[in-house]
Amino acid sequence: MYNGADSLVILLAEFEASSKQLISDLTSSLQKNLPTLGCPSGVEIQFWTHEWEKHGTCSESSLKQHDYFEITVNLKQKANLIDALTSEGIQAAGNSYNLSSIKEAIEKGVGFTPFIECNVDSSDNRQLYQVYLAGPFAKKDWYDIKAPSVFQVKNVGKTLVSRTQGTKDGEAYAYLIQVS
Repeated sequence: MYNGADSLVILLAEFEASSKQLISDLTSSLQKNLPTLGCPSGVEIQFWTHEWEKHGTCSESSLKQHDYFEITVNLKQKANLIDALTSEGIQAAGNSYNLSSIKEAIEKGVGFTPFIECNVDSSDNRQLYQVYLAGPFAKKDWYDIKAPSVFQVKNVGKTLVSRTQGTKDGEAYAYLIQVS
């Protein structure tokens, strides 16, 4: 007989196994486009399971797990934040940039205004933590599978980290470091 914690571990393991099977044809694409930056190699399925449980299940009435991850990969490839920034001269080369310039570059590059979430590191520096894009994303523009035409704000990917270096003329500036 299992106690509650043992049952939860078994249930999670069964869910991860079924998830792995459901998205097995996407595994190499997920490893490239949705890697586990903070986790050791080989535990990708745990990260993807977390992403599905935290972000994907809200779309479960319209999207099955496989479709959710396929759209996520397609969206990340189409909304290439690094390309959007570098095409506007914003590069991860130790330079400082105005945060509004970063936002404008992303908007120009991908066609949607980003929501930029920051956090604070252990040295009390503000960092760019996540970039969110809000739709509506038209099916024809982003993917070739049946999906809703409007999404809630979704995480595109942790492709940049930045530290605020201070202010200039009342505007915050950021130091960019590419992490993927």
